[in-house]
This record gives sequence, C-alpha cells and structure tokens, in this order.
Amino acid sequence: MPMKISWSSRAALAALSFQICCLSNFSLRADTLTLKNDGIVSGSVLKSTADSVVIRTNDGILLQLEKTQISKQRVDSESEKAYVASLKNRPDDADNNRALAKECLERSQKGLSNAHYERVVELDPTDGTAWSAIGYIKDEQTGQMARRDAILHRRGIMRYTYKGKSENTTMHAAAIAASKEKAARLRAEVARKVDLQFKNLRSSNQKLAFDAQEYFNNLKDPLAIGKIKELLVESVRRNGNWGQFFDILLRMPGQSATGTFIELALDLNMPQGVVDASLEALMRTETSRDIAMVAFLAKIQSGRKAENTVLVDRAGSNLEIIGDERTIPSLIAALNTEVTKPITRAPNSGIDSTGSVQQTFGSQTETLRRMVNQPGVLAALSKITGQSYGYNEIAWRQWFAMTYAKSNLDLRRFE
Repeated sequence: MPMKISWSSRAALAALSFQICCLSNFSLRADTLTLKNDGIVSGSVLKSTADSVVIRTNDGILLQLEKTQISKQRVDSESEKAYVASLKNRPDDADNNRALAKECLERSQKGLSNAHYERVVELDPTDGTAWSAIGYIKDEQTGQMARRDAILHRRGIMRYTYKGKSENTTMHAAAIAASKEKAARLRAEVARKVDLQFKNLRSSNQKLAFDAQEYFNNLKDPLAIGKIKELLVESVRRNGNWGQFFDILLRMPGQSATGTFIELALDLNMPQGVVDASLEALMRTETSRDIAMVAFLAKIQSGRKAENTVLVDRAGSNLEIIGDERTIPSLIAALNTEVTKPITRAPNSGIDSTGSVQQTFGSQTETLRRMVNQPGVLAALSKITGQSYGYNEIAWRQWFAMTYAKSNLDLRRFE
C-alpha cells in the first residue's frame, strides 16, 4: 500500500526537484523504462532496435538494455517535458514557486501546481492566494489557517456535487438532494423494468410472455404500480385505449392497486368510464371499499373552505356508489362549500368641507365570500338516506338526530 505524503512533504519534494535540476547539467528526462526486476531507468532513449534500447540516464551514463529486460516504456508527455525544462536554473524562492504553480495550472498539472503553492506557504506564510489554492482559509475562531472543508463542516456546510457542479450547501439540504437523486434513479430503473415487461408481454416467445404475466400478477412495488398508472393516463390522453393497463391493475394481489384506483376515481381529467371501472374495482372487497371511503371523505371533510368544489362533488358522487350510512354526517356538513375570492377596489376619493378633493392612495383588497351548493354531495345523501331536504343543512341535521340518536346516550362524556 503506497504511503500517504502530507502537504508539507510534497512541498519539500518540490523544493528537492529544484535542487536536482539546478545541479544537473545533463539532458532532461524524457523516457522512463520499468525493468522486469522492478528497477526503473530514467533518461533519454538515443536508439531503439528490435532487440535492445540505448538510453542516456539523467546521470549521463549510457546503457544498452535488452528488450527482454524491459517490462514497460513510457515517453514523457509534452507537458511533463515542459515542467522539467521550467525547473532549470530557477532558485527555490517564493516568487519562482508562485510562477511555477501558475505555469503548472495552465498546463492542467493540478498536483504539481499544489505542490509549488505548498512550498510558497512554507517560504511566505502571509501569501493568502497560495493558502487558498491548496484549500486553506483563516479560521476566525482560532486565527489560524485551516482546511476549508473542515471549517465549513464545523459550520454545518459541505461540498455537494449535483449534475457535475459542486457547490457549498448545508448538510440537511445535501441529504435532501441526495435522497431526491436516489429516488429519481430508482424511478428510472423501475420504469425501464416495467417497459421491458410490457414488451415481453407482447413477445412471441412464450417463456418471456409467461414470465412477464407472472411479474404483473405478483406486483407490489409502489413505484412500478405508479409507472403503470402513468402509462394508463398517457394512453387515455393519447387515444383513449386504457383497457390493457387497467386489466393489469385488476390482477394485482391484495390491495396493491387500491391507492391507484382511488386516484383514478378522483382524477377530474379521467373519462367517466375509467372512474366507473375504478369504483367497481374498489367495491370488490370490504377492505378496499373502506379504504376508498376514508379517502373520499377526506376530500369532502376539508372544511367549508375547500378550494376545489368540483373535486368535492366528485368525492360525493363516489360516496354515493359506496353507499355507506357512516358517511351521512360528513355529507351533511359538505352540502355547502364556502368559496373565497380576493377582489381589489380602486382608491376612494371625495370632496371635503373645504371643497377640495380628498383621495386615499393605494388600492384596497377585500375578500368576497359566497356559499356554493354541492349537487354531488346532495345526490349521495339522498341516495343513501332516501330523504330529500335539499340544501337545508338544519333540516338534515334534525332528521339525522331523530333517526340515529340513542335514547340512553350519556352526554356527560362530551363535557
């Protein structure tokens, strides 16, 4: 395992490279030969034949090596040659190291650039640019230079890479972003699998078609079921052909597709055929029926200030199909919905006792409130109870109290 070298050690190596280069009058290293005995020879290859290589080492020694002795030969890149050349006859001082760091950065030699910046901060600890280049900033608490990521971590901030870009963000925000990325990857993976199974379902290969059918018949993954719903909605929008996807939902085990049927039954963009089929599917078992009833009640129990009166009507119509007496109190409370609408009035103006015109600058905003009848809720209430009191909520409440009140009810428990 290679030994880790600290930044100060790398800076020392950078300084050492200065000394070696300045002391040597021989040709600059251009080639590196790795020998099969793990030895390394560096220098300039003068001649290469089919059987041997002649190389002048950095010490000026001529060597002829059989190619059978060489396991690897690497020719230095132009940027490496340029770096070695730039070291020649340059003193190891702060100014030269600064210049070399910039040159290396221009040649995309980030590691070498950092090494020279590390040497700069050894020679000139006041150089803020060099400190910043190697990732250090001043710690306001201690007054010392410290790693930027360590200080940000202590402040609850970290580096987070999203779509190839790295930015500072809080750990909480980074965790949320990472979770969203993971969820997106999972959805994409599930979508690919569902698409493949649909393709196999139509395959002439009986084995693939059978396996695909078994996959859908035993499907419980919410992400996969959600993908099937997306395909159904897209098919309705495109050509109105949703039967294949709906049949697959029907064959799923237990209550796997119950939530999807509820969503389809409440979707105001779905044709009535999809809504009716979804309600019929929900009525198949007592469990799915009760789950749907609770979901529809939640839509009409949003209070008198429901934002979408059409959705309240749809939920009421769905409860009519379910036909459960337990929904009567909630239906009575949802017969009328209060709708609020903000209106802006122009500034007031008038003439005072002196005859001058007085004007109140700035517009005034008021809220207009009105009650909207819910015919879908009324239809459900009339169908379940067999009564007809219209939108008279008081009459409905009186009837309910007389019909369902218990004579031995202990009112003290509500005190």
